[in-house]
Amino acid sequence: MEPLTESSASLPRVLLADNDEAVVEMLMEFLRRRGLEVEVAPDGEVALRSLEMHPFDLLVCDLDMPVMRGDELLRRIAGSRSAPPTLVISGYVDEFVERELMAHPHVRRVFRKPFDVRGFTEVADRLARGKNIDDVFDDPAPGLF
Repeated sequence: MEPLTESSASLPRVLLADNDEAVVEMLMEFLRRRGLEVEVAPDGEVALRSLEMHPFDLLVCDLDMPVMRGDELLRRIAGSRSAPPTLVISGYVDEFVERELMAHPHVRRVFRKPFDVRGFTEVADRLARGKNIDDVFDDPAPGLF
């Protein structure tokens, strides 16, 4: 991990919890282009420890991860006042699961793979900076991710 400098200390911090290296690399690139600092957790257990040790402005969480699934991570942080707003990304979400996820106190939006990575990045950037996302619509454009 890079030491914090004065400039990096002021960047919004994103915790990206996903075990798929291709997804992580792509999302990190897009989020960093927006001026966000990104830390990666390869599973829910590592993500939970990171959330307990450091403040984050946004959590991006996959559901299908080893050691601790994303839905278990969400359950564990549900009562936390310090848990950041959360975006869920998954290829295994139907309408019923999406409704359950949106009932979680920290989840702001669910992105079903494949999703428009540009729309995702816009939503992530706004949430990490504490801005409203109500006017940003995700376009489920297959092929972009």
